Amino acid sequence: MIKVYHPWPVPVQALCYSQPSALTDMEVWVHRVRERGLVGSDVRFAVRREDVPVGVLSDEAGTREVRPSAYLVFARDGFEVVDRMSFLRRYREP
Repeated sequence: MIKVYHPWPVPVQALCYSQPSALTDMEVWVHRVRERGLVGSDVRFAVRREDVPVGVLSDEAGTREVRPSAYLVFARDGFEVVDRMSFLRRYREP
């Protein structure tokens, strides 16, 4: 489930990879945000099937992997992947 987190530096939307089904939700989310024109047409999200599936976010800056317990975060600058500890230091639920 996509949630809003506060405060640093402004509220963001984020989804945690807490179970493999979250990767499907991330893929749909990125697709919808791209369709709305909120990110570039080059932004993609795919699921790489391994022993533990991995999400792969790609755009003009390169590719980033979403591994278990990481967060996919959407802020005013687009999507980013944040590891759990960094995320919990920066954000909290409202």
